[in-house]
Order: sequence, then C-alpha cells, then structure tokens
Amino acid sequence: MLAVGLVVMAFTLSIPVVFVGVAIMSFGFGGYMGTDFALCIRMVPDPEEPGKDFAVLNITATLPNSVVPFIAPALLAVGGFTSFFGSLAVLGAIAVIRIPDIGQEGEPRFAVITRGRSKV
Repeated sequence: MLAVGLVVMAFTLSIPVVFVGVAIMSFGFGGYMGTDFALCIRMVPDPEEPGKDFAVLNITATLPNSVVPFIAPALLAVGGFTSFFGSLAVLGAIAVIRIPDIGQEGEPRFAVITRGRSKV
C-alpha cells in the first residue's frame, strides 16, 4: 500500500489526488507498523535484555527522517516529485529484500539472525 500511495503521489497533477495518495500511504504505514512491532518483539535476539535491540530498531525508524532532507533537494532537482517518490519506493523495496520470514532464518539468501543464549 505504501508503494501504491507513492506511485499515486509521484504522478499526480492535483492537490486532491495528493490527499488520496497520503491516505493510501497512511493506511499502509499503519498496517506496517502494527506487524513490524509484533515481528520485532518475536525476533528479538536476546529476550532477557531487549533494550539494545529496541534501540537499534529506534535508530532504523528515525534515521530516514534525518537523511531524506539532505538527499531530497538533489532528487527533486533531477526529476521532480516523480524522481523523488519513485526512488524512495525503489530504495524501500531493496532495503527489505533480505529480511526473512519467520522460520526461514537459516537459509543462506537471508540475513543472519543470531539469537542469544538464555541466561537462566
């Protein structure tokens, strides 16, 4: 849904369609955040000390908000909003390729997920 919203916003010519694109993206982002937190909690490497893992998750959630304002002017100068939103959609799709489904962590094409030993 996020990609659909980005495509709608990339090729729009009017403000009402921008609002439709933002609404589509908002529904997609809300669904993503709900499942993302659930998966993150389930896949925490060390359930006894999850603080550092959630700190990394917080960095990954806030880092794009710090980086995009620096690259946005260049993308907007190259191809306008089509270039900007199109490149964000492609980069987002590439970023999640190596995230495994639960139960597929051992397959070589996915990123390695290590699990800490229980400190009982």
